[in-house]
Amino acid sequence: MMGAGISMIAAERERQIIIKGWTAEHDDAHTDGSLAMAASCYARIAGQTAPASWVGWPWGDGWEPSGDRVRDLVKAGALIAAEIDRLNRATIRDRTLRLAQGLRVIRDTTEGYASNVARRALDEADMADPREDISHRDES
Repeated sequence: MMGAGISMIAAERERQIIIKGWTAEHDDAHTDGSLAMAASCYARIAGQTAPASWVGWPWGDGWEPSGDRVRDLVKAGALIAAEIDRLNRATIRDRTLRLAQGLRVIRDTTEGYASNVARRALDEADMADPREDISHRDES
């Protein structure tokens, strides 16, 4: 059974996508690790009882923690989930690209091989004596 914490994180991630517009396409642009850095800031602040600085916040000024430790941890969890999903999509894209490149190499190699075989067959046909009818050759 899913605990309240994971349910809260899932709801926050859904809110980020629907309300904030932080879709997969948006997240995929953050290839610099900034989603994980922001998550670590939220988690670090939530873990401190005294006021803390936002050292390491990746997206400039004008951003404040909520002051609610649970809420900040939920946001951290949602950002971690977003970064995990982004990394998984990037891995799938990379594997797909490598597969496509491999298939292109196979296609090009196969086409080259087939072309060479056809060329040799035509060359051999050109060199054959057209007066020789091999269908009636005496095999004795």
